Amino acid sequence: MNWRRSFLRIWIILSVLFAVGVVTLSMDDIKAAYHRYMFYVEDAKWAPIVPVECSDVRGKDGVDFHRVALGSDTVHCWYDIQKFRGQFPEYKDMTDDTLSDRLYAKLGMPTQHLPSFWEMLAVTAGKAIGIPLTVLALGCAMTWAVAGFRSSTAG
Repeated sequence: MNWRRSFLRIWIILSVLFAVGVVTLSMDDIKAAYHRYMFYVEDAKWAPIVPVECSDVRGKDGVDFHRVALGSDTVHCWYDIQKFRGQFPEYKDMTDDTLSDRLYAKLGMPTQHLPSFWEMLAVTAGKAIGIPLTVLALGCAMTWAVAGFRSSTAG
């Protein structure tokens, strides 16, 4: 029986299971990093939406903005950021992030500053690949060290 080959096969199986587990457990965090804001409108590009006090809305309900109840007594009006810019041209000089942060703060809602999608993906890949490779390196080092203690028979 070849112990090295058997341990390598076990390592491969456990590494694949570990990587699948890491990706599965990290999927929600990766999705959250992909979607920068708390809420998104599902359309072709998953555009971020921003909250506005319903007394300050411009445009048509259901077309330009949507009323959404957050909890039992809180109702805010939400705009797709592009439609918001069309209705509120005074915000044209702000970036999407600055605009979103300002509108969330105006309503006293926390903004979500999540890590970037690529950063989150790199961290997850680092865990899924790096930890099994570290285990493999330690296993190879142990095998090499144990092989050094064997008595050599010179013949």
